[in-house]
Amino acid sequence: MGKFEVAAGFVSGLVATLALWFILLWAVNWVPGELGAWGLNAAFLIGITQLIYVLPLWFWAHHRGQLGFARGLVIAASLIFTLDSLCVGGLSISSGTFFPLS
Repeated sequence: MGKFEVAAGFVSGLVATLALWFILLWAVNWVPGELGAWGLNAAFLIGITQLIYVLPLWFWAHHRGQLGFARGLVIAASLIFTLDSLCVGGLSISSGTFFPLS
């Protein structure tokens, strides 16, 4: 397990999250009704939404013996979850509601 393998997992996690975020924002702009609103909520909660692809990627990398890649993926997911929690928590506190989009 080398540094480059961990870095590859980290970068892959960041790129996948960015791609998912753009897809969710596309859903907000182009999908009408409740489904578009769901996309906005999912974009704000990207730290939790990323579990859709992080868990399968982690299992895939772990079972193939790419432990460094799996570790980098978890590091990226943890960082994104922490930043997302801070942002949503800050918006919730400043708006006076539990969740700013309600």
